[in-house]
Amino acid sequence: MDTMTANQKMIITFIIGLLVGAGAVWLWYANDRAANKGDTTDDTKATSTNQGASSATPVSGGSVAVSNQPAGTEVIITNLVMPKDGWVAIHEDLNGVPGSILGAHRYDAGTVQNADISLLRGTQAGMKYYAVLHEDDGDRAFDPHVDMPMQGLGGELISATFTAQ
Repeated sequence: MDTMTANQKMIITFIIGLLVGAGAVWLWYANDRAANKGDTTDDTKATSTNQGASSATPVSGGSVAVSNQPAGTEVIITNLVMPKDGWVAIHEDLNGVPGSILGAHRYDAGTVQNADISLLRGTQAGMKYYAVLHEDDGDRAFDPHVDMPMQGLGGELISATFTAQ
């Protein structure tokens, strides 16, 4: 009584193939969406303040101001002046220099008050963090290896520090 007809085997094979295909599409879509989200990112590589090897072009007129604030998954930038379209990335402190990026948000050139940046990993009370302006290479997706930190005319990072409380 345990015999299957050829039609039953074909239907079962079709269903299994459909499930495997749907799973593959779901994985591809999830990975593609995470790579192109363009709103936040998590990068485990440190970014040094020595930007001599960077391809960033020095800009004038950019600034960022941030106050000490409660620890959590959101950072409020009190005043932002973007000299050109770009990103504000929140970096952990790595021995006195910006390190891993916890999150980033893209802004058009101009001035923004109380800019809100959502983080993939929250800040911790008592720790120091950096808000750093980054260029946008034009694709509107944040890639810390391509969207380099902006530098002022003197070669310094355009950034501000704050402590999570």
